[in-house]
Amino acid sequence: MLKCCFLFFLAYLLSGPAWAQLNVVKGQVTDSTGAGVEAATISLLSARDTLTALSNSKGHFLFRNVKSREFSLHVYTLEYEAVHQTLSLQEGQTVLDLPAIKLQVKNHVLQEVVIRRPPPVLVKTDTVEFDVAQFETDPNATVDEVVKKLPGLEVDADGRLTTEGQEITELRMNGKVFTGADLQTALSLLPAELIQKIQVVDDYGEMARLSGVKTGTARKVLNLQVDPEKNKFFSNNGSAGMASTGRFNASFNANYMNNDRQLTVLGALQNSGGEGAGSSTSRTGGLNFREEVGKKLQVSGGFNYSDHQNHHLGETVRQSFYERQVVVQTNQNAYESESKTLSSNLSLEYRPNDRNFLRISPNFSFNSSQTSSESKYRIQQDSLPKGQEELVLEQLPEKEKGNILSGSTSSAPTVGVEMTWNHRFEKKGRTFTVNASYNGSSSEDEQVNQTALQLFQKDQVKDSLQHRLLQNQTRNRGWGASAFYVEPLSEHSSLAVNWSYSHARNRNNRETREILDGKEPFIVDSLTNLYTSLAITQQIGLFFNSKFKKGTYVVGINAAPTVLENHTEGVKTATNRRRSLNGSGSLQVNYPVSESAAFNLNYQANAQQPSVEQLQPIPDVTDPKYIIIGNPNLQPSIQHGLNLNYRHSDRTSNSFWAVNFSGGFTQNKIVQNTLLLEEEGSLRQQTRYLNSNGDYNLAGGYSYSRPFAERKYTLSLNGRVQFGNNVSYSNNQENRRQNWGWSQGLQMRVAPVKWTEVNTRVNYSYQKDFYQLTQGVGSSVSSWRLSLDGRAYLWDRAVTLSTNVNKSFDQGYARSFRTNPLIINAALTGRFLKKKTASVSLQAFDLLNENNNVSRTANGNTIIDNRTKRISRYYQLTLQMKLLTFAKGGKQEKK
Repeated sequence: MLKCCFLFFLAYLLSGPAWAQLNVVKGQVTDSTGAGVEAATISLLSARDTLTALSNSKGHFLFRNVKSREFSLHVYTLEYEAVHQTLSLQEGQTVLDLPAIKLQVKNHVLQEVVIRRPPPVLVKTDTVEFDVAQFETDPNATVDEVVKKLPGLEVDADGRLTTEGQEITELRMNGKVFTGADLQTALSLLPAELIQKIQVVDDYGEMARLSGVKTGTARKVLNLQVDPEKNKFFSNNGSAGMASTGRFNASFNANYMNNDRQLTVLGALQNSGGEGAGSSTSRTGGLNFREEVGKKLQVSGGFNYSDHQNHHLGETVRQSFYERQVVVQTNQNAYESESKTLSSNLSLEYRPNDRNFLRISPNFSFNSSQTSSESKYRIQQDSLPKGQEELVLEQLPEKEKGNILSGSTSSAPTVGVEMTWNHRFEKKGRTFTVNASYNGSSSEDEQVNQTALQLFQKDQVKDSLQHRLLQNQTRNRGWGASAFYVEPLSEHSSLAVNWSYSHARNRNNRETREILDGKEPFIVDSLTNLYTSLAITQQIGLFFNSKFKKGTYVVGINAAPTVLENHTEGVKTATNRRRSLNGSGSLQVNYPVSESAAFNLNYQANAQQPSVEQLQPIPDVTDPKYIIIGNPNLQPSIQHGLNLNYRHSDRTSNSFWAVNFSGGFTQNKIVQNTLLLEEEGSLRQQTRYLNSNGDYNLAGGYSYSRPFAERKYTLSLNGRVQFGNNVSYSNNQENRRQNWGWSQGLQMRVAPVKWTEVNTRVNYSYQKDFYQLTQGVGSSVSSWRLSLDGRAYLWDRAVTLSTNVNKSFDQGYARSFRTNPLIINAALTGRFLKKKTASVSLQAFDLLNENNNVSRTANGNTIIDNRTKRISRYYQLTLQMKLLTFAKGGKQEKK
C-alpha cells in the first residue's frame, strides 16, 4: 500500500503543473543622474510576505525567500518622493531583476537633508534583526565578537548563546542551514565584515515554511545575512599554538561561497597538555558543501569525523531527602574515556517548476567509545535537624565507604532518511505537503563493575566485594509519515488539516553475570531479560488561520490515539498492551503592535511517551548504589505550555527591550519514586516510575539595552524569575520539590575613544529547593559574578592589549566546593603583513590557578553538586593567519 502511494505521488510530481519555490527580487534605487541612493527603505508586501530592506552604498537591494508571486514594492526616503509599484513574476520565473528605480527630489526640500541611519534593532513579527554596521568592532573581528554586543543575547563562559530563556543551537546563512561547523565554532571563524544583518528567528519548522501556517512551538535560530556586495568570497583561517603545560592546538578552516554555492573544509587538533587527570585530546575534521546542479536541483551534504580523549578528576556530593532523614554520598572520581564519531548527511532538493518541491535527505553516523573509571565513595545518613537551613555534611555519621572500578566499551551505528514533498495548487493559498521518515539504530555495550565496600554497624566494620559483568544490546527502529493540507477560505483566512503517524519499535537484551574468583561467570536470572516495546502514535489536527488588522492567529484542536505494547521474557514472561486517546488544543497569535514592536502568544499541548528505560521492568544495576527499575504500565504524559513575548525597539533613543512569560503544567507526568533500601547493612537507592499530577512551572524575564553618546556607552539589564512545583515520591510518599530562582544582570560597555573598550558585568543568581517531607529543611544556592573585559588598540591597531577578570562569590554549595575563585586572563597580540592578516598572540590563562568548575542540578528528591578539576593555568603562544578574497566586482578584491 505504501509503495503504491509513493508511486502515485511521484507520478503526480512529474506530471503536475509545478512545485513551490521561494523567489528572489533584487534591484537598484538611483537618483535622476543614475547615482545609487544609500539607506532607502524598501518594503515588499503581499498576502504572505512582509519584508523590509535598506539599499547599500550603491543603491542595491535584495529580497530572498519571497513566497508570493504577486506583490507591491514601496520605496521611502527623506529627500525623495515615495515610489509605489505593483509587480509579479512570470510563469517559471524565480528571480526578478528590476530595472533601476529612479527617485525624484521632493519639491519642498530647500536645504541639506541629513540622512539618518536605519535603526540598529528592527522588530518584526517573529524576527529580531540587528544592523551589524552599527555595532562597532575591530576591523579583523569575527561574528562572535559582534554577537556579544547585541541586546537581548547572552553568551556564557562556555560560549552557549541564549535569548529569552532559550538556547540557540542552529546557524543559518542567507536563510539556509550552515553545514560547515557547529554554531559556536562557525561564529568564531566567520569574518564580521561579511555580514550585513544578524537575525534571531522564531522557527516553526519546515512544514510551517512550506504551508504558511505556523503551528507547534517555535525554536530560536540565528540567521546571518551576507552583504549582497560580498556574497562571493573565499576565506580561510589557520592557527597554531603551544602552551607551557605541553598543551598545543592547531586548526584550519576554509569557506567558499558564491551566492547559493558553498564549500567548507575544517580541521582541528587540540591537546590540553599535562599527563593523567585534567588532560584531553581532540581531533576533528569535516567537509561540507552546497551546490546547484542546473536550475532545478540543489545538492548539499557533508562528512565529519571527531575523536575525543579525556582524563579528569572530579568530585560529586549527592544529597537525597526522605521523610525525617537525609542520605549523602560523596564521590571522588577518576575518569578516562575515548569517543570516536563518523557522520555523513546528504540533501537533494528538486524544484522542477514553480509549484512543486521535493527534498530527500539520507544520513548515517557511527559512534564507538571506551571508558574506565575509579570512584571512591562515602555514604552518610542521619535524621534531619528541624529548622536548620543548611546541612553540615562533615558532622553526619558515616554509614558506608567503598571503591568502585568500572570499564565499558560500546558501539552504535545509526541510519535514517527523510522525504518531504510540497505541492502548491493554482488557487492562491492552497497547498499540500507530505513527509515520510525512517530511523534505525543499534548499540552494544559491555561493562565490568567491581565494588569493594566497608559497612559501619555500631562498633563493627564489615567488608564486602561485588564483581559483575553487564551486557546490553539495543535495537531501535522507527518510521513515520504526515500530511498537511491547507484550503483558503477567503483572502485573509484558511483551514488546515494535519495527520501524522509514528511507529517505533525497541528491543533490549540485558544480561548480568556474577564473577567469582576461580569460577566461570554465571547469569543472574533476576537481572537478565529480553524486553521489546512498540509505540504507535497518531495525531489528527484541524487548524483555522486568519488575519486581523495587522496580525494573524491560528486556533487548532488535536486528537492523538496511542497504542503502547511491551513484552518481557525472563524469570517472568509478561505482555502488556494499552490504548489511550488524548485531546488537546493550540492557539497562536502574532501581532505587530507598531513598526518597532511585536507581541506573540503561543499555547501548545503535546503528548510525551515513556522511554525504554522508564518501561524496562528488569533492574538496571549499571551503578550498583543507584538501581533503576522501569514500569511497563506507564501512560503517556500531556504537557501544556503557554509562552508570551513582547519586543520593542525605540528608533529615537536606539534602545531595545523585551519581556517574556512562560507557564505550563503536565498531566500524568512520569515521575520518580525513590526507595531507600538497606541490605545486610548496605544502603541502596532504588528508582521506580509512576504517573502523577500536580507538576507545574512559571517563569518570566526581561532584557533592556540603551546606548548613549553615539554608542560610546551602552547600558544593558536583564533578569529572570522562576517557580516550579515538581512532583516526586520518596519511599512511596509524595515529596514535592518547590524550586524558587531568580537572577539579575547589569552590563556597561564603555568605548569613549576608538582605541579602547571596556565591558563590565555584574550578575546575581539565587536558587532555593524546598522538599515537602523534610520539615522545613531545604537547600539554597546564591552566586555573585563580577567580570571585566578590557581591550586597548595601539599603533593603528597593530598591537592589542586585552584582559579578562572574573570574580565569583558562591554560597550554599557543599563546603568543600566553596573557593570563590578569582580568574585572571591576559593577552598581548601583534598584527603584521598587509591588511594585518597575520597575528601572533601571547596569552596567560587563570594566573592565580583558582578555576573550580562548580555546578548544581536537582531532580526528584536529589540535589547534586559537581566539581571537575582540570588544568586551567598556562601560558600560550599562538600564530594565526586570516585571508579573505572577494570575487571580481565585489567591494574589494582581496583582503
